[in-house]
Amino acid sequence: MHHHPFHIHGYRFKATATDGERISASAQWLETSVLVAVGQTHEIEFTADAPGNWIVHCHMAHHTMTQMGHGLTNMIDMDMPENSRHMEGVPLQYGKGTMGGLFTIFKVREKLSNYQGPGWYEHPDGTVERIAKSAELRADDIKV
Repeated sequence: MHHHPFHIHGYRFKATATDGERISASAQWLETSVLVAVGQTHEIEFTADAPGNWIVHCHMAHHTMTQMGHGLTNMIDMDMPENSRHMEGVPLQYGKGTMGGLFTIFKVREKLSNYQGPGWYEHPDGTVERIAKSAELRADDIKV
């Protein structure tokens, strides 16, 4: 029983209704997070027009990283109860993510022909960071 500041990566949205009641257009504005109180609902609207794999999660770190436990240390990569093992982390495109619990990924693609899982997003060449290779230092590059 706790509030949740839900956050979407890659998009801004408008909260269009709360607790089943429409919010007038003049009272709507763009956000990336919305605070949802205990027992409350929010409806949001946005246009999913940026292809990629986008994360949606609660912005309270202990809700995504310690199986929603309050006052617990981060239990990722530590022994934990078997019934919370599924909340330990998630396989991501480039390795294991440390989020679990209140976390999901939504995948946006152009021109899908069916609703089968589209797999991981294929990034355009040169748009994904990579590990830099260290250059050898020459003695005259070092300043004391």
